[in-house]
Amino acid sequence: MNNASQLFNSRLKPVVDQLNEDLTDAKFIYIDFYGISGDNGFEVDNIGCCQVAEGGLCNPNKPPCPNRTEYVFWDSFHPTDAYNVFLAERSYSASNDLDAYPFDIRNLVSLNQGVAASK
Repeated sequence: MNNASQLFNSRLKPVVDQLNEDLTDAKFIYIDFYGISGDNGFEVDNIGCCQVAEGGLCNPNKPPCPNRTEYVFWDSFHPTDAYNVFLAERSYSASNDLDAYPFDIRNLVSLNQGVAASK
């Protein structure tokens, strides 16, 4: 599934370019969550913070880990609040050119502020 996701993501940039060309009153960007997640700096990114029950969700009878800010995942599927904040920060202000295309959300906001000011 990861290979399929990477293939799909690699083909999104031309779609973003085409949408921006065709729909000039709108601005589209692409955030590479897959690439960002590989450079996350979290201590634990291969297991969830809680012990999972059948189905991959947290076992309600077991306490979660005490250091949840060090984990990417809460259970087998859901990211922790700390990881969501990390993704939001990198999406808003990309730390490298590969995080967002053609630019990050911060630049998208500044474009919209410029349009609003001119009206």
